[in-house]
Amino acid sequence: MRLADQVKLLNNALATYNLAATARMLTLAEHLGTPAKGLFDVIAVSTGQSWMSDNLVDVQYDLLLEDVGLLRSEIGALPAGGLDDDVEQAILQARALLGID
Repeated sequence: MRLADQVKLLNNALATYNLAATARMLTLAEHLGTPAKGLFDVIAVSTGQSWMSDNLVDVQYDLLLEDVGLLRSEIGALPAGGLDDDVEQAILQARALLGID
């Protein structure tokens, strides 16, 4: 796979993780008795904000899911990326890869 294609698929997979996480937190909020719309308004102006959360309503997720499928077909599986994983270690490793202490 060409580097440019790989970068596109990786970027779109990350976007899909962001979109899915936002959607799941909105569902969890509603399940816990917090209106999803209220959380969505808070996300828009706080630390949970992302391009994907800003565009949740309009984003063409079908294209993102297509790219996720293409990436999976190349590498087999994507990292789960859940909060039950060692999040701190993942953050520290990414910082090290970027040359940031």
